[in-house]
Formats: sequence, structure tokens, C-alpha cells
Amino acid sequence: MALRQANQERAAGVARNPGHSSFQGLHADRFRPSAPCVASPASPEQVADALLAYFSRRCNGYGLDFEQRPAELVGGWETYTYSFQFKGHGALPPVYRQPLILRIYSCGDGLDRARYEFAVQRHLGRLAYPVPGHVLLEEDCNHFGGPFLLSPQVAGATVLRSLLHKPWTVHVLAMRMA
Repeated sequence: MALRQANQERAAGVARNPGHSSFQGLHADRFRPSAPCVASPASPEQVADALLAYFSRRCNGYGLDFEQRPAELVGGWETYTYSFQFKGHGALPPVYRQPLILRIYSCGDGLDRARYEFAVQRHLGRLAYPVPGHVLLEEDCNHFGGPFLLSPQVAGATVLRSLLHKPWTVHVLAMRMA
């Protein structure tokens, strides 16, 4: 709670971003707070507080809250992964009102990987490959200690889970992705 209050006080002095579409589906502008404010990506409470502060600044949405608080999804290798959903709020663009997936890289070394993942998802989407796509890449590591990505939550099993249940289909999935 103290982190949320500190971030809200710091955000009150920040110029508000008048346009929402400027960061929808694009790299987020870098925000450099006066003092580093790194939330632990391993703590769901700190992640929730940091997300509320971040989107309050980005969307002029003071008073934002969650419909579903960030819940960690286990099984990631290089990122901390959470699912969450904001409550409907007039300051949020529609793309941020749906259930979302947050992928946080644990350190700045993940920036190149995050950029690559973002570019690949966008490219596959342009080729009409069924990918959820990313709605945000934040390169500033001052929020969680590493960059983070947001994408829509999609129903269904992950590729890993599918392969674990039917390992003989690995060649079929590889052919579909090639």
C-alpha cells in the first residue's frame, strides 16, 4: 500500500499524456521517475501497485482498480507472468479493459528479448497467423527491474501444455509455425 501511495504522489507531479492511442500497440514512451521505483516482479502485491501507478500516469486514470488482481501464472522460464483485468474505467482505452497477460523480464538484459518477441508477434499478426499480439512493450526497467509486455488473454492451452499431453505432435506444431 505504501508503494501505491508513493507512486500516486509521484505521478501527481507528472504531466498527463493526452492521447491514449499513441501507446496502444506501440512501444510505450519511456517514463523516468525522479527516483527509481522498482517493484519486485515476484510479488503479486507489488506488481498490482506498480501497474495501477503506471496506468494512472499513462491514462490519466486516477482511481483505477482491478476487476481481477494480478495472479501469477507458473511455468515461465525467463519471465514472471501474470493474468489480470482492470475494472472498466473511462480513462482506459478499450484494449486495456479486457483480461490481459503481463510478462515481466527480471532484468534489463531481457530488453532485446522483449523487443524481439514484440516484433515477432506483430509480424506474425500481419501474416494472419493466429497470435494474440502484444498491446504494449514498456522498455523502461524502472518499474519492475526489467522490460514488460502486455497482451490480451486468450482461452486455451499453452503450446507447452499441449506438447506435454501429446508429445508426438511436436513435428506438427513445428510445421505450422515454420
